[in-house]
Amino acid sequence: DNPDKMDKAVMEMLRMFSVVSSQRRVTQDFVWHGVQMKENDLVIMPIFIACRDPEAYPDPNEMDLNRSEQPLAFASGPHLCLGMHLARREIKIAIQTFLDKFADIHIPEGAHYEYHAGPTFNVDSLPLAWTKKG
Repeated sequence: DNPDKMDKAVMEMLRMFSVVSSQRRVTQDFVWHGVQMKENDLVIMPIFIACRDPEAYPDPNEMDLNRSEQPLAFASGPHLCLGMHLARREIKIAIQTFLDKFADIHIPEGAHYEYHAGPTFNVDSLPLAWTKKG
């Protein structure tokens, strides 16, 4: 109902449901927050966990289209994803195409979506119902 909020909605969905993780190799032994890191250890940093940090994102489990904090879905700095603009555009087009064709999109009463976390965020079940427009 608010096409002017589509860009914000895409960014907020990327924050809440980011599927990527970042990984780095430890280059030298050190201790971080009491955890021993050894040279060549692989450190996996699930972005979706960082994007649910209440210190960085107030009410992190709520969809907030007025949120000003930027998600980490495409990383930042020298590791910024070169394809982020294309990916956001593709997501926006896919959502808009779906919304143009269907109405009353909802999770049926009594149903719920299921997900699990690991190195990436994975949706296991997303029961949806809708009606076709026109």
